[in-house]
Amino acid sequence: MLGFLSGDWSLPILPTLIITILTLGMISQLYPTSGKLKISVLVYIFMITGMGITSFGRLEALQTFPTLIIAIGASLFMVSDRMLGWNKFKTPFYLAEGIILFTYYS
Repeated sequence: MLGFLSGDWSLPILPTLIITILTLGMISQLYPTSGKLKISVLVYIFMITGMGITSFGRLEALQTFPTLIIAIGASLFMVSDRMLGWNKFKTPFYLAEGIILFTYYS
């Protein structure tokens, strides 16, 4: 993540707001049900959130095709990990495996 913060970078307001709201929602739902892994779950959620925000910050600063691909990849990875967390710590659901595999490998 530090690599994204070096060089050209800016704080993208809208993506940061959206990612933060989704993160707070995930924490409010997953934290109570994560048992002995509460701290690990929080640390991991914050790391994934940081990855998402910094990828959009890099995109906003550079506005190049590679940074667009990175932001899309980070978004898909966030969706995949959120589905994994929900399926593991909250409620398993029917299409979880398909959504996780699709977003992870896209």
